[in-house]
Amino acid sequence: MSAGAPVVMPSPTAPLQGGVRVHSVLSGDTIVVRPVQMTAQAGKDAENGLKILHIAGLAAPRMGSRERDDEPQAFASREFLRNLLIGREIRYRLAYTAMGRNFAHVFLPPKGPGLPDTNVSHEILAAGWAKVHDSGSRRNANAVPEEEGEGGWKANQRAVQDEAQLSKLGIWGPDELLAVSYNMPENSHAFLTEWKGKAIDAIVEQVRDGSLVRVRLLLTPKRHQLINLHLAGIKTPRVSGGGGPNSVDTGGEAFGEESKFFVETRLLNRDIKVTLLAVPQPLATPTPFGSTQQQQAQQQQQQQQQSTASVLIGMAIHPNGDIAAFLLSAGLARVVDWHTGMLASVGGMEKYRAAEKVAKDRRLNIWKDFVPTAISSQMSVPAAARTFEAVVTRVISGDTIHVKRPTAAEQRIQLSSIRQPPKDQQGGGWSYEARECLRKRLIGKTVQVQIDYIKPAEAGFDERTYATVRTTTGAKETKGANVGELLIQRGLATVVRHRRDDEDRSPFFDDLLAAEATAASEAKGIHSGKAATVPNFVEASENAGRAHSYLPGLKRAGRAQAIIDFVASGSRFKVLVPRENARLTLVLAGIKAPRTARNPKEKDEPFGKEAQDFAVSHALQRDVEIEVLSLDKVGGFIGCLYLLGPNGKQDFAQMLVEAGLASVHGHSAEGTPNGPKLFAAEEAAKKAKAGMWHDYTEEGEAVTADQNGNGVAAGAVSSASSGPIAGAAAKGAWGARPPAGAVANQPAPARTDYRDVVISDVRGDGSLEKPFGFSVQTLGGEISQLEQLMHDLAKTYRSSAPAPASFRPQGDVAAKFEDGEWYRAQVLKASPAAKRATVLYYDYGNLLEDVPFSDIKPLDAAKFGRARLAPQASEARLSFVKLFAPAAGTGEAGAVNEYAWEAQERFRDYLGQKLIANVDYQEGQVLHLTLYDPASANVAAGPEASINVSLAKEGWALLDERVPYWKSYPKMGQSLVSGNQEARRRHLGVYEYGDPESS
Repeated sequence: MSAGAPVVMPSPTAPLQGGVRVHSVLSGDTIVVRPVQMTAQAGKDAENGLKILHIAGLAAPRMGSRERDDEPQAFASREFLRNLLIGREIRYRLAYTAMGRNFAHVFLPPKGPGLPDTNVSHEILAAGWAKVHDSGSRRNANAVPEEEGEGGWKANQRAVQDEAQLSKLGIWGPDELLAVSYNMPENSHAFLTEWKGKAIDAIVEQVRDGSLVRVRLLLTPKRHQLINLHLAGIKTPRVSGGGGPNSVDTGGEAFGEESKFFVETRLLNRDIKVTLLAVPQPLATPTPFGSTQQQQAQQQQQQQQQSTASVLIGMAIHPNGDIAAFLLSAGLARVVDWHTGMLASVGGMEKYRAAEKVAKDRRLNIWKDFVPTAISSQMSVPAAARTFEAVVTRVISGDTIHVKRPTAAEQRIQLSSIRQPPKDQQGGGWSYEARECLRKRLIGKTVQVQIDYIKPAEAGFDERTYATVRTTTGAKETKGANVGELLIQRGLATVVRHRRDDEDRSPFFDDLLAAEATAASEAKGIHSGKAATVPNFVEASENAGRAHSYLPGLKRAGRAQAIIDFVASGSRFKVLVPRENARLTLVLAGIKAPRTARNPKEKDEPFGKEAQDFAVSHALQRDVEIEVLSLDKVGGFIGCLYLLGPNGKQDFAQMLVEAGLASVHGHSAEGTPNGPKLFAAEEAAKKAKAGMWHDYTEEGEAVTADQNGNGVAAGAVSSASSGPIAGAAAKGAWGARPPAGAVANQPAPARTDYRDVVISDVRGDGSLEKPFGFSVQTLGGEISQLEQLMHDLAKTYRSSAPAPASFRPQGDVAAKFEDGEWYRAQVLKASPAAKRATVLYYDYGNLLEDVPFSDIKPLDAAKFGRARLAPQASEARLSFVKLFAPAAGTGEAGAVNEYAWEAQERFRDYLGQKLIANVDYQEGQVLHLTLYDPASANVAAGPEASINVSLAKEGWALLDERVPYWKSYPKMGQSLVSGNQEARRRHLGVYEYGDPESS
């Protein structure tokens, strides 16, 4: 004390004051006391609350701070007094007061019966952890001889000190080197990495609020580190002053002082175990959403520059238990959801939530006005119906699926508390990966669905059902696994940040958060800071030209791995082929499934919806194999589809036919790899009266065949390479062509003029503006010449120079087709202003195309003109029948008649096929043909084996008895009439709803 310092001397005989407890120990000679019955509210009042007492006559080494180091032996001195007094009741008598400080004689209860109170100053001096304080100034100013004289309290202290000094105890012995850091570790991440998860001995030095304490970590006997520790998993109400270092006082919250006092009375200056878990944001792993790679790099750079955190997050465990759990059960803290991940490695969150629930149920402290929030699912879904098993029918996104129960409609389910990555530049690839992960794991599988909550319709959103979905099959380690948790573990989703009072959340919310923390620490998926690749599938069926470029590769590949992306109908699909990086339209070969409506004005064909549903339930989003056989006119790929399953590979066309949801196209089916199986499947479906065959009755109507020269006689042709037809074609004995016209009132004579032909072009779109028509090429020597001519022409014009700018196409030219190759063509119309011309590719039929001038070049007539080879395509029509077409004056301009379109699509099955044709009549340049498929097993059965009769039986062709040769072919007429009657009776094709020609 300085000279002249005011000193107040209480009476040495004053009675001892009691009823106080040691709250904390500041140094080896200074303590803080509080009333035994003190409350948190009383602690705010200095007079009724905490009081600092300096032990009279002692001078202990001073403890350090951020600004200065410890004096030698300061910590050991403080530790002796802390272990002696902390939490104990004492009695004291003020010795004197100086400079506003209270110096007192402090006493503990007697050490034994009959003994006096224990003098704390003597205990300290005897252990050698303080010196007797010499104050010449005070003695000179206020001499009290009895203090220093024999028997005086100061003399007694010196006597005790002398014994410790002789024994070299405490501060009188050798100094012990101790490194103490009062500042936070400079590199908090490195410090956390070194000590994370370890139980470290520690002493609580200060309580700033209920969830923020300052602790001394006893890292080693010679190394101490002071840190600010935020208790993991909880947050207590704020106290006045902000409760944190360098914080702005924003005012306290209710029960803030109570929570602080709760911790002080239990932990302050107590020995605890600290387990460090994490560094809070922004020094922790950056959020994967809402930031670009550049922004994340900047965040990481900022972290390196600001690597000293103001607090660390961890657990504080007293010998009696976890203080966080005690705070929660007392209603003085709330659970912090986002700490679940960091607590996953040490456990605790389940215990914390249970403790919080106890406080809520008892309405303790901060929960005194708590009103439970009703979970929406409890209001609208009975408890018994909240858990069920269902089959996953489709995966919409990385967090949404559709499921189907046997007795309920398809239901949309969103995974509880899960959010897929955003579909932006950064997260789009991960969003695709999340969807693929669900598709591969769940599609077509039975899962257990537990409805957790339902969000009602609001803000333009429909009602949404959220559920926990668990697998019921798979490997032992994943069977029964929470699908949402699996996604998060792989870094393919994040946990939804619910509001604090939002009870609508996954019941396994903590597990999800723990999984997210693990994925972030391992830098998986979206937490890696990298962007995943988004597949860019090319639309291979966008047009016929593009489809042609993919056809050779797909045919060479044979069966290719694919994914069903969309089901348009029972037999038409959108398919992803990863190897080709293509998305294409696949039409099942050999069958025809009923169509579904394409717009609200249309209606489904009978069993069309059932066929589509069958395809959706068995094929949508499945891994399959496809085998491409050919191409249709509009760019659709015709082929086979094989489902992959535990029972091997199944031909889906066969499955569809067996279920009675598709019929077999006789001729086209014979050209497929599984043709015989398709026919057998159809027969089985008919016998079982399945699907569309539910009212089928077997008719025994056989038309007697005779050898009358009408069409192909029964038994005349056994295969495509034998019999009179093939022989006639080989010898070129076609017979004489009929005259262009016929004598009035007399039928044109029957002809036997068989030719091998290929249908090179089929036209028509089901409207009056674009009627049906087709062209054929006659096979033989001239066709081989055409192939050579086309080869030479393409070779020449692919590398030739473009036509001059002044070139105006006319007459015969070389023109590029949509497949990229060059062909002979005739210009029908040219527009110099638009630089485009309408051309006819006359070697392949009436192929009219609108071509830019840049794709047209002058034709070298000497090398490639008509003189070298005449046009090879002949205009043709079907003998005896006409495909159904809309009547003139019906429908709007350009409107497509669905029956006409279907009929033309049926005929397109023969496009590009090698057929046998009998020229029954020639009308100008148009050939009237009866067509036969040489690949058909019953081609030798006579006229009824012809394609003409098949089309009539299927209801796509109408009889044309006005042709001049009808009566010359009685057997053909009989077969056609019988086939037409069968189509009407069975309501096939255009006769589905009656006779389309009736008024």
